[in-house]
Amino acid sequence: MRSPAAVAALALLLVTAGGARAQVLPDVEVHGQGRLAVPLPAIDTGLGAGVIAPPGWGDRTLRQCSRATLGPGESYWTATLDDVRRADRAIAGYFAAHRPPRALERWPALSDLDRQYLGVVRHGHRTVYVSYLPAAPPGNDEWRRHPPDICDGGPAYFGAEIDLESLRVIQIAFDGCACTLESSGEPPGPE
Repeated sequence: MRSPAAVAALALLLVTAGGARAQVLPDVEVHGQGRLAVPLPAIDTGLGAGVIAPPGWGDRTLRQCSRATLGPGESYWTATLDDVRRADRAIAGYFAAHRPPRALERWPALSDLDRQYLGVVRHGHRTVYVSYLPAAPPGNDEWRRHPPDICDGGPAYFGAEIDLESLRVIQIAFDGCACTLESSGEPPGPE
């Protein structure tokens, strides 16, 4: 018999040919450190492969050891396929409109990266935090089973937080380099 702590009901987004539909998969076994027994389903955002992280991954995702984040959110929510596509377009637009930090020669190619999308609430305002990592080799689904846990992986690993209302990139931070970019020193606040 599994302990209650080892069992989670995760809302997962399943992509079908006709669009997306939400489905709750009960009794998903979770191993130590939040590692899922079954990987989250991969989604195609139009710019690359990703997974929509369950809210339970929130605090761990935002406690990175070698890159800055805006810290834990007030709460977490499950992003939709539309939310993550909008976040990806905001990052692509930011890269097109801005030069990379001096520590980077060029922006990473988004199409070469896998990503995990986490819905975050800050001051009652919804954002999406995206963890980017080099694309896994075919057949490797480990990145779809747990929050990111890479320390000092280099600038191929980075995170970005996007305000969904304005599509403003709030922060981008890269592993292993002193290159954190913030559009504002403050997280989104109440209107």
